[in-house]
Amino acid sequence: MMVHDKLESFDCAVLEACRNLDFTDKLWLILKECSSIEELIEALTYVFNALKEVNPPLIYEKKKSTVAVIARNLQKMPLSCPVVDEKLAKQMLLEIGIEKLQQDYVAIFVGMELASLEETNYFLQQDLFSPEAISCIKKFHCMLELTIIGLKSLGLCQMLLRELVRSAIRHYASTSDIDLQHFFSFQIPLYVIRPLLNKLRPTIWELSLLSSDGDYMKQSVHHFVTTPTVEHIFAPKSY
Repeated sequence: MMVHDKLESFDCAVLEACRNLDFTDKLWLILKECSSIEELIEALTYVFNALKEVNPPLIYEKKKSTVAVIARNLQKMPLSCPVVDEKLAKQMLLEIGIEKLQQDYVAIFVGMELASLEETNYFLQQDLFSPEAISCIKKFHCMLELTIIGLKSLGLCQMLLRELVRSAIRHYASTSDIDLQHFFSFQIPLYVIRPLLNKLRPTIWELSLLSSDGDYMKQSVHHFVTTPTVEHIFAPKSY
């Protein structure tokens, strides 16, 4: 798969994540634009009152946010419309935002066939406000950054990208903390990285010569610079 095709696959996965929206996802896209807490409360109150009079909206079964629960209950008991105060409004907005992020990350990794639904289940914490859930969002983001680096900077093929992502999944599933200094180690065949290396032109070469005779040892270190150390010194490109 060429780099262009892989980038197109990534873009398609992102677009797919944006398309598969249920009621709470669409609500998040609207409510996040509220300019004040009063506007947010008014909007949520209007939505809940309207839900009592319309057909049931599409809400994915896996959604556990307060908005999803209330919306389902309003279809069964139309008189149970909640009183939305400032605390509840903020909680509901954050919950549907977190669920939207979780869904988007899963859609990207699964859509690009870099991970299975089962492999991402660990990162879908039920308690959306728990420290574990927030940590899992950060882990998702770190894995996405790794994917983008491998895809756009290294031009890794599908198989190597999958290996990289699954290595990250195993690491993050086994640790509760996010160590930004952690090094992910994986093998890249030379034929994959050769086009990238061919574009790199070293500017400094170092040669170390070591010789010994009995107890006598001599080492010479030579530096070769292919670019001028100062602007007025000319160094031919073929040098």
